[in-house]
Amino acid sequence: MILNACVIQLDEYSFLVKDITTQQMYTEASVDLSTVTAATLTFKNLYDNTEYEINILADWAYLLGDGLTINIVDFPNQKMGTYEYFPDYIYQVTIAYTYLGNSYTSLRTVGFRYSISQVIYQQLMQDDWKKIFACGCNCSKYSLSMRKFNWLKSLGFASDTCLIDEYKDIIMKLYKITNQTHAYS
Repeated sequence: MILNACVIQLDEYSFLVKDITTQQMYTEASVDLSTVTAATLTFKNLYDNTEYEINILADWAYLLGDGLTINIVDFPNQKMGTYEYFPDYIYQVTIAYTYLGNSYTSLRTVGFRYSISQVIYQQLMQDDWKKIFACGCNCSKYSLSMRKFNWLKSLGFASDTCLIDEYKDIIMKLYKITNQTHAYS
C-alpha cells in the first residue's frame, strides 16, 4: 500500500505521525484510505525490543491530515516502561491497517534526540556561542562546544538515515561529553 508514515519528535513527551503520501498518488491509485476499518500504531523501543500498541482507528483522519500526535499518556499506564517521557534513542513505529479487507503496514525507524539537543543548546548559550560560530580557520583550537554541536549534527544525520549503530554510538558519546546520564546506560 502507498501509506508512507513520517515520524517527528515534538518534545520529550510526544511525537507526530503523519502520512506524507500526496493526495494525487492516492487518486492515481484509486485508493481512499478514509474507509480503513482497523488501524493500530505499534511503538517499539529498539533498546530492549519492548512494544506498545495503540488503537488509532478513531484518530485515523488526523494521520491522513495534519498528523496524529501521540503523547506518553497514550501508552499503557501513561508510561513507556518505567519512563514518563521518551528517552533519546532509536524507535520503530509501525502503522498496521485494514483496507478493503486486506492488511497493510507502514514502518518507520526514527531516532529521538530532543533531550540531548536541549542540553547542548543550553551549554552553547552558557558558552560564548556567537564567538564560537563566528570563528574561522584562524581560531586557536577546536572547542568542546563546537565538538558537541558537530556531534549533534552527526546524530541528526544518523537518525534521519536510519544508521542505527552509528546513532547508538553518537548518542552515548554526546551524553558522555555533556556530563549527562543516559536513561539506558
